[in-house]
Amino acid sequence: MPIPPPITLDDGWTVEYFEQNPEPHELASVGQFVPSLRRFVPGRRFGEGWTAWLTRTFDVPPMLDVCLRFDLHIAAAPGTIMLCLNGRRMGEVDGRQPFVFDVTDFITLEDNQIALRIDCASDGVFGGVFIHAEPCGK
Repeated sequence: MPIPPPITLDDGWTVEYFEQNPEPHELASVGQFVPSLRRFVPGRRFGEGWTAWLTRTFDVPPMLDVCLRFDLHIAAAPGTIMLCLNGRRMGEVDGRQPFVFDVTDFITLEDNQIALRIDCASDGVFGGVFIHAEPCGK
């Protein structure tokens, strides 16, 4: 049974910065390109009190007559991050430890959007981010 290779999500992101206080949030930038998530560092002018939203879209290769389960792997992230997938909040995790989310019920074949929210004052860097498929029942 052929299994698709992992879907690497390390590049092709954009970032927008928002001020956390006062309400409503101030948008400081619009869609700056992030060539490599592993080398992403928040802009120097953003620190305490600012949030970065990193977003990216991806497609899943079609697999006929094969039942697959999909896991999102994030090897590391700066501080606590919020993860959203296709508009659904998946949760917040401590990015200093590797983590895996079962995203089978939340992805589609095309136009999936993943969003990661980080505090701009957080230390650390992103590790590998990818989606891995496995046959159902494993």
